Amino acid sequence: TKVENFTGLRWGNDTSISVPINGVSLAADVTTCHRSDEAGAPKAQRMLVATYTGMTIRLGFVACGGATTDALTGEYNGPGTTEASLLGFDRVTQPAQLDRIQDFADAQGRLDAIYMSSGGNNAGFGEIITDCINPFGPANCADIWETELAARLFDLIKPGGEYEEVEEAIVARFGDDLPVLIQEYPNPLHNGSTAIPPSCFGPDYDAFAEVGFGGFDDALQDNVTHEEANWAFDIAGLLNTAVESAAADYGWIEVDGHLSAFDG
Repeated sequence: TKVENFTGLRWGNDTSISVPINGVSLAADVTTCHRSDEAGAPKAQRMLVATYTGMTIRLGFVACGGATTDALTGEYNGPGTTEASLLGFDRVTQPAQLDRIQDFADAQGRLDAIYMSSGGNNAGFGEIITDCINPFGPANCADIWETELAARLFDLIKPGGEYEEVEEAIVARFGDDLPVLIQEYPNPLHNGSTAIPPSCFGPDYDAFAEVGFGGFDDALQDNVTHEEANWAFDIAGLLNTAVESAAADYGWIEVDGHLSAFDG
């Protein structure tokens, strides 16, 4: 309930998946990005190593919180989070993610595939949710965001757009035969029911972590209408339509088998 209190928290420390930045500690690197060793990629690495004993399996994990497609090809300073969340470490400028993967491939002597989750921050999903639950935000966030979201999604998939820039950067570094996998986005507003739409409402708003104005309960119960929740429920589907479009255009492999695990 105290957003400045990070006592006992740590971000990742799994050296088996780190792609080092020269002269930078792993702790400072992962803390800048809020990169956790409980994220999907490190969990997959551990599962694969345990399943296929005797094989050498290496995943290079360079995800960074808040990063857009620009971070694949250019420097990024991490999400604009509080100093307290850095746990006393320096904020580290992140090299381009694809450059780090190229270093990783050189160190390993091969690269079998690239797996990415990219586009959600371009679309501004986090901004939309923040705006919708802010007591000083618009009365109906769809009035502000519906047109803006459509424009941002178009910027991802249009000719010469952000996904095409990613494809060109991958081909320039690794050629056009490397398998590229892109995951679709789970819907954090899916309550797991069969209602139409199954967006969170009613008892789902009863978040008792904080009470009173400015608390989580106030933000959800008093600042998000059912209409807004139903509108926001569709955002993940719109984003995944953009992902599917890019995959079709560039021969990327869509990954969607994980989506239902997030329902509820």
